[in-house]
Amino acid sequence: MRKGQRMSEEQKKKISKANKENPTRYWLGKKRSDETREKISKGHIGKEPWNKGKKGVMPEPWNKGKSGYQIHTEEHKKELSKKFKGRVSPMKGRTQSEHFFEVMNGKEPWNKGTKGIMKPNSTSFKKEKERNSNKKGYFTLHRLINKNKGKASNYICELCGEKQAKHWSNKDHKYKRDLNDWQALCPKCHFKWDKENNNLHTNTR
Repeated sequence: MRKGQRMSEEQKKKISKANKENPTRYWLGKKRSDETREKISKGHIGKEPWNKGKKGVMPEPWNKGKSGYQIHTEEHKKELSKKFKGRVSPMKGRTQSEHFFEVMNGKEPWNKGTKGIMKPNSTSFKKEKERNSNKKGYFTLHRLINKNKGKASNYICELCGEKQAKHWSNKDHKYKRDLNDWQALCPKCHFKWDKENNNLHTNTR
């Protein structure tokens, strides 16, 4: 039934009838008569409860009072020794195939020179760290410019002087923390500026 949908009176009667006839919920809300209770009571007279004299219901755990690492007793050690005596390990006498040694002979380990990195054929951890730090500095500078000068979209393009600016562009591409070294440009002029100054697509936003 969908949320908010009301049942008809006929549906309610059917559900009520089914609940009454359901044997699993037959005694819900009902009480036995005094005569029935007296019969049940007489039937239990002389019978001893199954758990009389037993503390709780469940038996006592096998490890009650034991904590930490369980050390084998000398007797148990001897039993294990007798049990496994004469058995030969399935790996005893086995070696790698000649093909395996032919393939591996002369090969450098896959992780040689990649200390700190789990991927094979990757650069060193130091170079990866430098790359991330440069990338972080690039975005940090743009956030700094936005904080101090506002968004580039608040300005008119400084090159064409017609279109609305969209990007903050660095003039000398050295990315110094100098507010005067940044200019607001439209996408077309920004592309043109980077192309003329040999900095096309070297940085990504």
